[in-house]
Formats: sequence, C-alpha cells, structure tokens
Amino acid sequence: MAELFQTIITDQTFLMKNFDLYEVDYVQMNEIQQLMDLKMVRINHYFSLVEYELYQRPDRSFQEIANDCYTFVFGYEGEAGHPANMMFYVENPAFFQDYNIALAMRDMIRHKFKIKSPYGNKDVFHELLTKFIEPNQLYSWKQRVEALCGESHTFAYLAERLSEE
Repeated sequence: MAELFQTIITDQTFLMKNFDLYEVDYVQMNEIQQLMDLKMVRINHYFSLVEYELYQRPDRSFQEIANDCYTFVFGYEGEAGHPANMMFYVENPAFFQDYNIALAMRDMIRHKFKIKSPYGNKDVFHELLTKFIEPNQLYSWKQRVEALCGESHTFAYLAERLSEE
C-alpha cells in the first residue's frame, strides 16, 4: 500500500493545490518519477536475480554471479558490487522481489480505478479500505489484489507504464 500512497506526492492536483508550481515544473517532476521508477525496477530485478543465484548455486563465485546478473539486467560488463558486502541479503531475504511485486500491485490498482494516485478519490479509498486494507491478514496479497482488481496479479500494467515515453 505504501507504493500506492507514495504516488500522492507526484499527483498533479495535489501539487498544484498545495504548492506554487508551474505546469512545466509538474511535467519535469513527472518525467523524473518515470525515470526513477524504471531505475528502481531494474535495480530490484538485479538484486533479486543475484539473490536467487546465490541460493541456487552457492558454490559459484559470488563475484561472478553479481557480474553476470549486472550484465544481464543493465547490459554493461564490469565488476559489480560483491554480494558479501551487502547485508540486505542476510537481513531481508526476498525484499527486492517483494518490492517489484508491490509496484506491480500499485499499477494494477491505478489501472483498475483509472487513477494516478488515491489523492482526492474517496470512493477509491473506501474500496481499498474494505477490500484490501481491512482484510489484512485474512488473505494473501495475491488474493486481496485479485478481489480488488478482478484479475490475477500481473506485471502488465507496470510494464506498460514504464514503457511510456
């Protein structure tokens, strides 16, 4: 849910109502947000691939795994950061996969309700509350997003939004 509510800070209505911005400022902020989302998805994908390979092939060189995954995701060859230096692999396993799943859910919800953010959308908030937030531990994330959006979890809307120019 955090990813959905974070969209409020880049919502045009919210920004224009609360800050002294020109249209050109908003356009630039929107472009920056688009680039940031694209970079975060790629970074999360990279780290999730490294983590997966570390568990699948623990006998392989950690540095080789990181380098190969970096080349696969970003298209550049070179020495990537060594996974042994990154404590999140121990402290937060599966964090990066979860983050990209959450971004996909956010964009499923945005698509379903035809919104950029929940700002000012009381009906949307009420539906989020009753179908997604209140059932909290009763159902999995997947079950709740399916009940809310009427379709199985998909990355299609995230991919569509990231491919926009």
